[in-house]
Amino acid sequence: MQQRAPQKQKYKALDGKHYIFKAGWEFQKEIVFGSPPNGYLDYVYIYKNWDDYTQNMTIHIWDFIIRYCYKFLRYTREDLTSLNQYLKVVKQYTCFRYSRGKVMPWTAAILFFFSNVYLKKLEITIDKILQVIQMPNLKDFKKCYEYLKVVFIQNEKQNTYPNVDQILYEVLKELNESHKVTVIRECSNEISKKILTEYIFLSFLNQTPQNQNQFANQDYIACILAIMIAFDLYGAPQSIEKLILLMDQLKPELRFVIKVDDIIRYYGELYPDVQNLIPAWIVPRSDFKELTKPEKVKR
Repeated sequence: MQQRAPQKQKYKALDGKHYIFKAGWEFQKEIVFGSPPNGYLDYVYIYKNWDDYTQNMTIHIWDFIIRYCYKFLRYTREDLTSLNQYLKVVKQYTCFRYSRGKVMPWTAAILFFFSNVYLKKLEITIDKILQVIQMPNLKDFKKCYEYLKVVFIQNEKQNTYPNVDQILYEVLKELNESHKVTVIRECSNEISKKILTEYIFLSFLNQTPQNQNQFANQDYIACILAIMIAFDLYGAPQSIEKLILLMDQLKPELRFVIKVDDIIRYYGELYPDVQNLIPAWIVPRSDFKELTKPEKVKR
């Protein structure tokens, strides 16, 4: 006999586990945005039944974002229009399995950062985020968010780019800590999807007249992180080459800001032992155009 959906106050049912949606099942009884927009099934996943929700746990990240922003942040249709369109473009890269509703700290932190900075929803608190999603490590999440906030504040005051070396250091340190408690080694393609998800939010960071290279800079950081982390977890040079091509297809202007020589230098300094692997996936510099002018860098 099929289980009935729990009442709204019983979010922590079934072994005391949190789920990725605070009121996930209740969403089935509502129509997203009050009335379904055309083609909404392209980016909203409808659970077949309660077992599908509790056992399958294959979550589409754009579905989570849409539901979360609408239900708990009370974003308007106008707030979400550009985000919806962007997510529909990249949806094929952002579907992956979570473990019982756990979200990587950096992904959650960037979602929080995006909510507060880009849409100026300053009333959003860590407590509100935690009502909806569960992080593997709350301390990591707070650290990631505070770090992003510091980077943004410094950037606003100094009109400079975030420090790439420091970001790499923090991310790799956090990743190393995660490995101590995580035994599943995901393939580089799956990791690249997660990093691309974070790249979505990085691309929404505010671009000011004083910092016209903001988006190009964030793209560059995201590329380095994706390549390094994918290589670190799986180490397949062919996968890295595919990742570069995948990013190029996702957002063509990335070819203007990816600098393979710089990626090799960063990776080589951190992991000298793998230098002999790098020539297998070097893309000839002639394939990359010089950095485009700031005014031509599209969002």
